[in-house]
Amino acid sequence: MQETLVHFGKILSTHGFKGHVLLTHQLQNNKELNAWGTIMVALNTNSFIPFFIEKISTFNEKELLCKLEEINSPEEAKEIVNCNVYAPPGIEPKLDVDNSWELVIGFELHDKASNTKATIEAVKVIAGQTFFEI
Repeated sequence: MQETLVHFGKILSTHGFKGHVLLTHQLQNNKELNAWGTIMVALNTNSFIPFFIEKISTFNEKELLCKLEEINSPEEAKEIVNCNVYAPPGIEPKLDVDNSWELVIGFELHDKASNTKATIEAVKVIAGQTFFEI
């Protein structure tokens, strides 16, 4: 199922006491997210759960404040923090690809010397250094 979904962001943190979450994204136009009505959250590898968008507002240029249905407390919201977010099936959002390492998530790496394979699960930028989590 992952190959039919487009990764566009990640849930960064909870916000407030009503279950809002802060979502970082690589969308060229975050207004299109309102029209989708739903987002897919990867709770586990290859486990995508649809969440209906109750309310969404711009926090800053690359972050959105989201209220998702059935998440009504910070405790419930914490369960989806650090999860990757995908567009619903059939939606191909326009991504802002400038300086976006997030686009490599899902790519498979091959080590010819040890004949091993791994998939990039996440990208972390710490103190200007980019790390791939496999």
